[in-house]
Amino acid sequence: SRYLFELSVCDVYFADKKPSSIAYASILVATENLSSYKKIKQRFAKYRLDKSPQMTELCAMRLRHVYRLAMPLPSEPEEDTDEETDDAVLSPAFVFDSYS
Repeated sequence: SRYLFELSVCDVYFADKKPSSIAYASILVATENLSSYKKIKQRFAKYRLDKSPQMTELCAMRLRHVYRLAMPLPSEPEEDTDEETDDAVLSPAFVFDSYS
């Protein structure tokens, strides 16, 4: 989520958004691929941290878009080969990590 939050600094879209909405959206987007996503989302909802759900969802949509632009897609294996490739791309923890 920290990486996503840092990415938001690079996008003018977030300039007038509340930092709390961006932070909350960063956490939600970062946990979407976890098996316990629904449980995490429910736990966060209990605390009523999200004061602007519509704004948070807009921020989450934009963060997903910016993340796809920032992270290269793994290359597709060629169809006529049986070799396994290890081209999986891991998400960096910080924006600086993505430039190394």
